[in-house]
Amino acid sequence: MSKPATTVDLAAFKKQLADSLERSAKSAGQTIVKESLSCEIGIGLQVVTAGLKRDELPTEKEITAGVDLLYAYVSIDGQRVLPAGYYRIRLALPGYEKSGDVKVSFIDAKGQVVHTLTGKGTPRRFKPGTDDTNIGTLPVEVRMCGRKKCFNIKRNGFLDWEWGCTDLNGNTINCLDRQP
Repeated sequence: MSKPATTVDLAAFKKQLADSLERSAKSAGQTIVKESLSCEIGIGLQVVTAGLKRDELPTEKEITAGVDLLYAYVSIDGQRVLPAGYYRIRLALPGYEKSGDVKVSFIDAKGQVVHTLTGKGTPRRFKPGTDDTNIGTLPVEVRMCGRKKCFNIKRNGFLDWEWGCTDLNGNTINCLDRQP
């Protein structure tokens, strides 16, 4: 029995998205982590993101000034300030352990900031718990690892961010500690 013509092979579709994003990133001089690919597609909305490959975690000074952490294709119907296209996404956080404003900037292929949004964010708790109320949300998570620890950022919803560090085994640790 063959598949109906409308059946989509999701694994093949994800691979095509990842390959397309990787080609665009490469032509822009960037390297993405294809395994971190996330995709949100809805009526009038397409957002495909992946983390930018880094050798080391950003320093707290870099995080507060703003650091390019993601590469994305963004298309939002009716959005004039952010034309459909590929962007580096720069995030500026209040610090590794401080709550506050999160500035999200979209940078085009020419290196120009096309649009900036500001939202609120909080550091991840050291003892993460479970919360059954989060079932209805679609979070986006990106993990960037250095040699000894990883920086994780999670988008819980529109302009709602959470971040923190883990060791290479996934245990939550203090981002500022020099030891893993």
